[in-house]
Amino acid sequence: MTAQEDPYVRVYYRALTDQKFCGLSSSAWGHWVRLLVVADGLYPAPAPLPRWVEDAPLTELVAAGIVDREGLDYYRIHGMKAEREGRIDAATFAADVKHHGRPEAERRRAERMRAHADAVHPDAGAAPGAAEVPPGLPLRSSPLLSAPLQSEPPPADAHDVMLLVERLTTYGFDYRQGHRVYDTLVKDCEVHGVPKIVAEYQRFRIENPGPMDPPQLVFGVHKALHPFGSSKPPAKGKGFNPTSDEAWEAFGGRPDVA
Repeated sequence: MTAQEDPYVRVYYRALTDQKFCGLSSSAWGHWVRLLVVADGLYPAPAPLPRWVEDAPLTELVAAGIVDREGLDYYRIHGMKAEREGRIDAATFAADVKHHGRPEAERRRAERMRAHADAVHPDAGAAPGAAEVPPGLPLRSSPLLSAPLQSEPPPADAHDVMLLVERLTTYGFDYRQGHRVYDTLVKDCEVHGVPKIVAEYQRFRIENPGPMDPPQLVFGVHKALHPFGSSKPPAKGKGFNPTSDEAWEAFGGRPDVA
């Protein structure tokens, strides 16, 4: 079974002797492991604080420099960014060496580092508004960070949601106007509002922390928001038939009437 089929997080033995962890209460240790699982599933986006988090152990973790708060409702695990990016870069470099040779692998690594520096410091030469892309991040492509291919760009708010989808899935949003994934995202933003869609995407990733691509995220949230939706329109002139067992089944079964 591969890591994609059975996702996991890494807890290093050195945590037992790390100065930051010395003196932590059992509750803080338990909170750290659970927060690590949530944050790992949502990386590289910041994770929303789960409802089960207690103030005392969270305060311990923040004071020890193990958890970094972002505003009132979000957090990151300290050091996760460097650890994940290091693993991704090492794996990418090893694959490039195997398939293209060391000189080409080193050239590609240098190119990734330059792209990362330009994204982090747009004033140094990157296009204004370019989003941060960690080196080695396995995006299939980055169409949202380059000139749009469709004749009409997406609405500004929907464009922000597309960038969120890229961060939550670590895949490029390779879809244009007229594609079902693109149109579903834009329509959901129009119907439900961007704040609700953003919250639903983040909640969906917390509940489904394994590997996920943009269609799984977009359609998963869409289905959750429209549980009784159907891809086939109802036959003209036919509505809900209260005598049909099949129709009642869509609403959880017939009511229990004495």
